[in-house]
Amino acid sequence: MKQYICEFMERYCFPAEARKAVWDSYDKVASLPEFTNLLESFYVTPYQPCEYFREALHVISEKESISVYTLYLVYYICLSNYMKREYERKSIDEEVFYETVEDIRCKLVECHEMEEVWGVISFAWYYDLFHLKTFGMGRLQYHMSIYEGDTVMLADRMVTAGDTVIYIHIPSSGRSFDRTARMDSYEKAYYFYRGCFADQTPIFCCISWLLNPENKTILGEKSNVSSFLDDFKIVEWFTYPDNRNMWRIFGKGADFPADQLPRNTSMQRKFADWIEKGNRLGAGKGLFIYDPIKKITLV
Repeated sequence: MKQYICEFMERYCFPAEARKAVWDSYDKVASLPEFTNLLESFYVTPYQPCEYFREALHVISEKESISVYTLYLVYYICLSNYMKREYERKSIDEEVFYETVEDIRCKLVECHEMEEVWGVISFAWYYDLFHLKTFGMGRLQYHMSIYEGDTVMLADRMVTAGDTVIYIHIPSSGRSFDRTARMDSYEKAYYFYRGCFADQTPIFCCISWLLNPENKTILGEKSNVSSFLDDFKIVEWFTYPDNRNMWRIFGKGADFPADQLPRNTSMQRKFADWIEKGNRLGAGKGLFIYDPIKKITLV
């Protein structure tokens, strides 16, 4: 396992401090039967519920004086070795595996930004991802679910509540979010999921703060976020009463007064100006169909 952990952290360019935190914590738990059991039992059916693993890891973290966020990180890095075998067993392309588990690096950076700890915060998110419900493909991530909302006419296709759709997640990977990167990802997802639809036409859906139409006013028409909005038919949008999701823009500075919000990037400066004027953030829901011939989205 040590060789695998080393290769994993090398592949995803973990900072030196994060690597040390992983090794220090792994050395404390590697020989514990209860930790090994949590790895070996994860893919045993019927699956144990998320709380079973989370509570067991909390017990180990207290016993060994390890931050529970760091222990989550160590656990999921180790578990990804088991997950890789599940991908192989189900004949899922190896590239999808590596693009999926890259999310650990994304959440590692978020955790350090928010909690000043090298780890991952959300255990439940990975519980589903590791059960092969969410997949990374290029810049974006996807999972199948059921559409909830009003009936929508999308190109020549009617989408109604209860229909199967592919939900899109946008990881904070730092990778390019331009149109080329997005279309490449949509195409990969189209071919990955089309067999799950009777007419071979996946319906894509996204709910995100990035899909607030007011973002075009805040960031300008030429921004990648505005371009992302253009990929979708926006069917619903709203403003938050409490400006939730500000942490995605401002990190742990999200709780600062409006006139003291971080302004280290162009995005931060534009959103800070918007909020300082008394405006609020929002979110939206959008859908599209991907055309693999023209390589465009249809709305």
